[in-house]
Amino acid sequence: MTPVKWTKLKSTGKHLDEDDREYLEKMARQNRQLPKHKRLTQADMADELGVHPSIISRELRRGQVIQKDPLWREYTIYSASRV
Repeated sequence: MTPVKWTKLKSTGKHLDEDDREYLEKMARQNRQLPKHKRLTQADMADELGVHPSIISRELRRGQVIQKDPLWREYTIYSASRV
């Protein structure tokens, strides 16, 4: 018998609650500061929250906000309050 990879999945059909979204925002902000080879993947974030990776993908896309740095270059971040 093969081990189940997703043992901590939440029940199906549930949305991420506000605490999960804030934690995802924190992970995304920390991830942005890391070198590319050390960043968490969306699957790693999903494991951390106990949801399927597609939920993380949709959530990050849904909560995208474009900001500008001091040199007026645009960059995209995730904002939990946007969703």
